Amino acid sequence: MPRGNFPLIHGLVREETWHFKTNKNTLTTWINITPKFRYWQCWPWHSRLTLKYTLKTDGVRIGYTVVNLHKTELGFGFGLHPLFKNAQSLKVPAKYVMESDKDLLPTGKLFKANLNQLTPVKELNLDHVFTGLTGNQQINFNNGIRLTIKTSPDFTHCVVYTAEKDKFACVESQTGSTDAHNLDSRRFIKQAHLIRVKPGGAHHGWVKYQIN
Repeated sequence: MPRGNFPLIHGLVREETWHFKTNKNTLTTWINITPKFRYWQCWPWHSRLTLKYTLKTDGVRIGYTVVNLHKTELGFGFGLHPLFKNAQSLKVPAKYVMESDKDLLPTGKLFKANLNQLTPVKELNLDHVFTGLTGNQQINFNNGIRLTIKTSPDFTHCVVYTAEKDKFACVESQTGSTDAHNLDSRRFIKQAHLIRVKPGGAHHGWVKYQIN
């Protein structure tokens, strides 16, 4: 993998150039992974990632598709990293929180989680991966707005970040653990939840941010 932990935590396409097209209330954007990709040495799979943003009357739905254009099986994890300002309280119904090392990468060890009830953000100091999700995530804002995060079943993990100095909170829906490939290679298969796509195959999923 690339040097440093930033790509392991935030992904390989965060700062890349994407193609896009718009149509009424939708925006579709995609990136093709070819040998010209800057991380090709550590991600040598010809593939395509497509995102479709659809504006709804009660929020926005983001669908994603991973297409394997390579001759061998592709293993991947996908996640979204929104930043929420003025978040007052949040809850992430989950059975477990993952232990992290000094570099904030999961070790594979699980502990019981305790974020199943709405908790004031000011009482939290988190940068943790939750898994064993049992319900939708919820964020309440200072202005009275309530946001519910719904996902397709392949989103088995959620990263929660809160830090008073940053004045925002993150509730990040993920299909697998941070650093999933390395965890999977160390036989933490369930904890990693690396999704595999056969040559010529595709995988789809979605996240909806619903305003109540």
